[in-house]
Amino acid sequence: MCKSNLRARLKKAFRKMWKLGIFAAPNFSCCTTCANAELAEILADDPVIRGYAFWHVQDDMFIKENGSCCIGYGGTEGIKYKKKPPKIITTDKEIAEEIYNFLLDEGFEVKWNHRTNRRLEVFE
Repeated sequence: MCKSNLRARLKKAFRKMWKLGIFAAPNFSCCTTCANAELAEILADDPVIRGYAFWHVQDDMFIKENGSCCIGYGGTEGIKYKKKPPKIITTDKEIAEEIYNFLLDEGFEVKWNHRTNRRLEVFE
């Protein structure tokens, strides 16, 4: 078992992301596919949210075992809003870049290929 602070530090960073208009959900859902679907539903009800970030239950186990975590993300482009859509639509790439830079500024080591087919990998 890894004796890492990563989980606590990420939770603190996720709380700060809310202030940026990003729905930040630690230990959210069972897997990436379900998390993305559930978060799209949440965004459909709230045109104020600019995007989302999450790690899921499987990632949470990985944090405990290895001291790293993959962060999923998404923008608002393609969301089917139930009411009026937001004035500004964000792409997955825009939100990922913002989260990537935010996590670097928070002092994390982050690996990412800057393509939206990969999640952000975060280390202590």
